[in-house]
Amino acid sequence: MPRIVVHDPRPDAPNWAALLAAPGHEIVVCTNRECVVGAIAAQRPDLLLYVLADLEPDVWLLAALRERGPNLPIVLLDGPEDLEDRRLIQELQPTFYGQSALAPVDLCDVVRGALRRGSERVPAVWHETAGHVSAPAPPAAP
Repeated sequence: MPRIVVHDPRPDAPNWAALLAAPGHEIVVCTNRECVVGAIAAQRPDLLLYVLADLEPDVWLLAALRERGPNLPIVLLDGPEDLEDRRLIQELQPTFYGQSALAPVDLCDVVRGALRRGSERVPAVWHETAGHVSAPAPPAAP
């Protein structure tokens, strides 16, 4: 049974559970970063769908999650338009990176593809951390 954790802090967020519903899919929707960390620690998801909201804290959290779960497929939506910020996002090696203005059928195709490519499970280290994921230190000022 695929487990999908969704992070979307927008007040007008779509109904992700209905949008991504498929037989046997378990969807956990989070509106804040703390919920994401807790859901990943408890659920060992097969996919993280993350709507970017505040670039710097989002990137720190995603980098920590990537470090702890290098095989976790990550679908990132609503990224910045600035080239330097987009390069920063690409360093996280997301499975997919795009805009949330995707048509629902296209988004479902992205999720199915990411689930297929990410068949390896997240290492058990998630349970050992008991939900505590520390973000990497911010880069030093030049």
